[in-house]
Amino acid sequence: MSDSEAALRFYPWVRRGAAAQVTTADAAAGGTRAAVPIAVRFNDDPALEGATTLTLVGPGDVTGFDARSISRRSPPDRTLDAEPNYFPAVEFDQADLPWRYTPRAEDATGRLRPWLCLAAFTEAELGPFEPTTTSRALEAVTVVAGPPEKRTPMPPPDQLWAWAHVQVSGDDDLALADVLTRQPSRCLARLLCPRRLAPRTKYHVLLIPTFEVGRQVGPQRQLRLSARR
Repeated sequence: MSDSEAALRFYPWVRRGAAAQVTTADAAAGGTRAAVPIAVRFNDDPALEGATTLTLVGPGDVTGFDARSISRRSPPDRTLDAEPNYFPAVEFDQADLPWRYTPRAEDATGRLRPWLCLAAFTEAELGPFEPTTTSRALEAVTVVAGPPEKRTPMPPPDQLWAWAHVQVSGDDDLALADVLTRQPSRCLARLLCPRRLAPRTKYHVLLIPTFEVGRQVGPQRQLRLSARR
């Protein structure tokens, strides 16, 4: 493999389509849906132009996604010899998926919160998994509260942007948008869980919605693994 083929580029986030036009600030968005103004003109005639607002699908509208979008899990499901010095991670073959339904724009520093995050829990830190119901599309689980000194490690809300990124393989002059269009197989999105896995411990690693409206819907998928050494 040549050095150019082995080169990697990293981006903090990527958005495509109408989601790339979102300008609503996070506080104003309220974690629901983003709205994008659009104009439609017929035959390039200004007299035949109309304007409206397009409301985008938000985190509260998503009850799951195709599991085939997950291209890699680290550690793999049911691993018994996971290395505890690596953060758990999940990768998607759709580079914009972690930010696709975020109903907000990036902040003044260019940081954008994903609509999903990755968190790891021991069995003692979770209650029983509740089955789906007519009002809940997927399984639900409750985090068991503990004393402050033993509180379950969770990704800090104001740092969620730091635990997601886009990776592009190859060294060339193509802009990210061009790579996504022409050679999407070179791109992937990755979510990391900021928790070191303890040895000889079984974990449930969950994709969790980062917006309250998403939590109420329950769009989470369970990735189970064990870490031992």
